[in-house]
Amino acid sequence: MTSRGWSRVRLGCAAASSVVFAVAVAVIGSLTPGYDPWSDPVSRLASPGEAWALEARVAFATYGLLVLAGASALRQYAGHRGHKLALCLTLYGVSCVVAGVAPKDQPGSAHTVVSQVHVTAAVLAGALAIAAMALVSRCGPTRADRRAAAAMALLTGLAAGILKCTWGTRVYGISEWVLLGLGMCWISALGVRALIATTPDAAARNIIHWRRGYW
Repeated sequence: MTSRGWSRVRLGCAAASSVVFAVAVAVIGSLTPGYDPWSDPVSRLASPGEAWALEARVAFATYGLLVLAGASALRQYAGHRGHKLALCLTLYGVSCVVAGVAPKDQPGSAHTVVSQVHVTAAVLAGALAIAAMALVSRCGPTRADRRAAAAMALLTGLAAGILKCTWGTRVYGISEWVLLGLGMCWISALGVRALIATTPDAAARNIIHWRRGYW
């Protein structure tokens, strides 16, 4: 496979990451006895004692690996700071893998070291996602990219605050879904746009626009 082909494969991994995660969690959640997606955190699916804990951990780790695969291919969205964007997304993917492999304890049980590792990795992943958005908001190739990234960073920060306020309530689970979904969907959207831009028709249009001085 050519380097262009491998690049498209990596972009495809990033583009599909959020869909793979959402489908896997939806299926596992529906099969887990007593699990309520409105109030229960997503991490509970992988907690010790759950019926499908191992499958949930694999799904969480797989999401991180998909982001890892596409991280370097998305550096174009931060211009001359593309290496920093790739680093942020790489570390984000690693944090997601760690959070998946290290399960969080069941609610109400004594916290273990493994559970603390999970929480630390999850918080770090959120911070890295916002850092990636901030980079694109400052160095994105187009005004639309910069504005979208700035808006997503603001919404993600707001969602994190709401999540903290809803701890222990009946809407904690859905609050967590919103927080996770913002970052995950943003990364996937970058992958989709970059993947579309590498199609032969899109490449030909880009060359025509460049020659005509549209850019």
